[in-house]
Amino acid sequence: MNFAEKSLNTIELPVVLELLSQQAVGDIAKEKARELSPSSEPAQVSRWLDETTAAKTMMAVRGGPSFYALKDVRPSLARAD
Repeated sequence: MNFAEKSLNTIELPVVLELLSQQAVGDIAKEKARELSPSSEPAQVSRWLDETTAAKTMMAVRGGPSFYALKDVRPSLARAD
């Protein structure tokens, strides 16, 4: 186990991601939540923070979106490819 992996285990990232996935609606969102990983690239972190701020602002203005009826389109995209 390298230093980065040890650090992620120390902060219990797998536990946090599992808790996050439990809050997600739908299997795809749960899967994506479990696959998240941090970045050490300042530009990437800045972009993610900007996206989070934009989503928070949009939710404050328009309310939270409903993800309940979303369907997995990956099989359709694979066939189209």
